[in-house]
Amino acid sequence: MKKYLSVFGNFILVFVAVLCTTGAVISAFSFEVDMTTAVLVWAVTALAIALNFHFMRVKGLLILLIPTLLLLLWRLPDIIAGATWAMYFISSEFYRWLFVSILFYGTEAYAYQLTLFFTALGVALSFLLSISICLRRSTWLTVLFTLPIVFLTFVVIFFLANPLYLGGLLAVYLTLLFSNALASDSYEKRSLAVFPAIGLAVLLMAITFALAPPGEHTRSDIARTVDSSLRHFASRTGISRLRTGLGWPILQGDRWAFDTNHVGISQAGTRVIHDVEIMEVVVDTPGIFYLRGYSMQHFDGNAWTVNSETLPTGALDPIMRGMPSLIAQQYKFLTSDRAVNEHMSYMSIYITGDASWNIVYTPYFTFSPFTQRQHTNPYSFEFFHGDNILPMSEAVAESGVFTFEIDLTEMNRAIRSPETYLQIDEHTAEALREFAVEVGIDLTASDAQITAQVGSFLEGFGTYTLSPFVVAEDEDFVMYFLRHSRQGFCIHYATAGTLMLRALGIPARFVSGFIVVAQRHEVGEPIVITDRYAHAWVEVFFDYVGWLPLEVTPPATGFGPSDGRPGPGGVAQFTPGWDEYYYEDLFLPDWMFDSVEPFDPGEAGIGGFAAEAPEGITLVLRGIGIGLLVAVVLAAPFINRRIVMRRREQQFTQDDTNAAAIAAWRYLNRLHRFRKSTPPSAGVEDIALKARYSQHSISEDERADIVRYAGEYAQKVYEYRNGPFSRFWVKYIRGM
Repeated sequence: MKKYLSVFGNFILVFVAVLCTTGAVISAFSFEVDMTTAVLVWAVTALAIALNFHFMRVKGLLILLIPTLLLLLWRLPDIIAGATWAMYFISSEFYRWLFVSILFYGTEAYAYQLTLFFTALGVALSFLLSISICLRRSTWLTVLFTLPIVFLTFVVIFFLANPLYLGGLLAVYLTLLFSNALASDSYEKRSLAVFPAIGLAVLLMAITFALAPPGEHTRSDIARTVDSSLRHFASRTGISRLRTGLGWPILQGDRWAFDTNHVGISQAGTRVIHDVEIMEVVVDTPGIFYLRGYSMQHFDGNAWTVNSETLPTGALDPIMRGMPSLIAQQYKFLTSDRAVNEHMSYMSIYITGDASWNIVYTPYFTFSPFTQRQHTNPYSFEFFHGDNILPMSEAVAESGVFTFEIDLTEMNRAIRSPETYLQIDEHTAEALREFAVEVGIDLTASDAQITAQVGSFLEGFGTYTLSPFVVAEDEDFVMYFLRHSRQGFCIHYATAGTLMLRALGIPARFVSGFIVVAQRHEVGEPIVITDRYAHAWVEVFFDYVGWLPLEVTPPATGFGPSDGRPGPGGVAQFTPGWDEYYYEDLFLPDWMFDSVEPFDPGEAGIGGFAAEAPEGITLVLRGIGIGLLVAVVLAAPFINRRIVMRRREQQFTQDDTNAAAIAAWRYLNRLHRFRKSTPPSAGVEDIALKARYSQHSISEDERADIVRYAGEYAQKVYEYRNGPFSRFWVKYIRGM
């Protein structure tokens, strides 16, 4: 029975190690592999290895290796095809930011060839693991054979392996460690000790997962920290392929500027913040306000290349941007709603460090003309904010009392032209429509509802980072962003939002400008705006309403009640300002505080801003759990030695003197590995041979002699080892 348990223990360890190692790579890079076939082959291979090794040791592995090689040679062309495509895909992802060559560029493979390759990889790994697990029972060899393969999924943080595979591989490591500690002096007992060791490993991992569940935000924070550290190291050592990309925006000497004719998205790389002062803003209302700078119309798959003002429809822009404020005025006259007056604000802008001479920064829904900046500095605006423009426009249209002096039909048709704000590559549009259906966007809903759904989806999508990878120029940026990378900052999200809306038949454009954060005590005082507050968002066009802003960049915990996300009725709140009533509940977005000192709400004097702390009981339990885990790790070597010493004493003092002498001789042989220059004495060996082969029991004196000699020999081994760490390793880790 013990033999079969030993075989089963070896089978479990080899199979799980192969499954979790290969499965981690497959799940991380989303390779199309028939896992049912692969798992079945790996299981049969692991079982055959365990059986052959148990009955024939190394000879059994050699016998099994011959038919395995013949099978691999039979399907070798398909295996090579799958291997070259996998290496091409992985190396192309590494090429995004490292100085590595793309291997086997342009190769292709079928799904069954990829399945054959990973199946063969698992079989080869099974033979290697049979050496480390079945033959040597070595944790370190097992780590050496498996971790380099799994590490591929950590270098590129975008590709995260299924945590179950990583957890299973960690369980294998822990099981080997525990089994060696529980039965350090017998190979057969170490094989049987696999089962209690599995229990200990699962218990330890269950405690860890209970203290830090996989869905907790701290895990993504750790991944982001690792990601940032790897990039920083690559940059400092010179192995980074592209340190900062093209950058966004740009710094020209000591002057800062937007590039209003070209915004590189795929090649933007890391956003560098210089904290250069751009302007001073005075506003008479607290809140967060968007200052519109410029908009882009044409996207070529990698960059925005055409400024909206250069289009034939550019002359219509002031009219369509002024329409919402006109609607607000008409709504006021129609309803005598004094709330409209309460949402009237005044803003003055004084440019101090911006070299973008052709940009007039404008708050949304202004009643003032779009004055050219070169004619006056500072310049000022009166504008409306606070309520949703769309319900107002519906009320105005239904009244039939007000009419516009100009015909907007031709203007709407020009903006909805495929050559203007519905411009998008046909293949990209089709892929985006399929993606929209996958994520649950209702394509039959109204334009306002679809816009709200797209904005809500993107605000909860992916991970915000100022250091995204550079995307290869031959990639379709938006599909790569949505399907693979899932990381970026405002320009990446705004680009994805603009193109998704265009693909769904809604005119949209990419907009850049600034965010102004006005706290209560700053009302009426100059607020310094630096390049840190440069931002990008989406503008969406609605017939007979005009251009409305839409925020799509993920916020921290909420961006206020009028932040461009779906409102109670499923219609987006497009107004980009907040009044004093809402300001108590204000939350600032993540991107304002990346790479800067944490915001202290106590110093800023904003009520209701502090993040809610975890409950005390949760902190206490986590503290106790982490403390226990640290204590177990520190105490493990000493507990291991105590257990080993007690078992050894039981073996040396057992009633069967022959078995006791044999146990002492085995202990001496293990000690001899650490002091090969001095073998055990011949007299002691004679006692061991007598105990092993004689039909009579050895005397108590002979047993005492060999046990005493073993103790003296062990002491000499301790003294022979140089340094405290070496002695600690022999005594407490190896259990000598």
